[in-house]
Amino acid sequence: MPRRLRPRRPLGAVCLALPASTGGSIAMATRRDVLKLGAMAGTGMIAPALPQLKRVPPNAVQYHGHVTHHLGVQPQSPPTLAQFVDPLPIPPVIRPRPGSVTDISMSPITQKLHRDLPPTPLWGCNGVYPGPTFETTRGTPIQVNWKNNLGATHLLPVDSAVRLKVE
Repeated sequence: MPRRLRPRRPLGAVCLALPASTGGSIAMATRRDVLKLGAMAGTGMIAPALPQLKRVPPNAVQYHGHVTHHLGVQPQSPPTLAQFVDPLPIPPVIRPRPGSVTDISMSPITQKLHRDLPPTPLWGCNGVYPGPTFETTRGTPIQVNWKNNLGATHLLPVDSAVRLKVE
């Protein structure tokens, strides 16, 4: 019967037995690898406490408790709006039939987002914002035909060098 040879470990190597869920193999790691893992684990335990150790200059202004500005620029207080005065918009529900095509039209609309604000220009689907909710059975494919009626101009700067293939 032939003798089975064990692979030799390099000097200073450590055997790490992996759990059976990973196949239960044995990995060879050097002492340096183990020290690196320990340093990374220690850093991971200390990292959450680092923001609390940050010193704030005495003349700094804090925005929302986490951003500081050392130039002494005072944030402008936003206009106060009454909270929770408007009902939440409930989007319409679309229940597409399997095998059929559902048409959704994207177009610019205006809508009041708060009773004390003027109507805001938005992009809506089927004339509403937020757009409709699709209600379907899990695993059942649906087909949606998106119609872009947003126009050629964009509200934000667009990189014209990027070309998208539209089918």
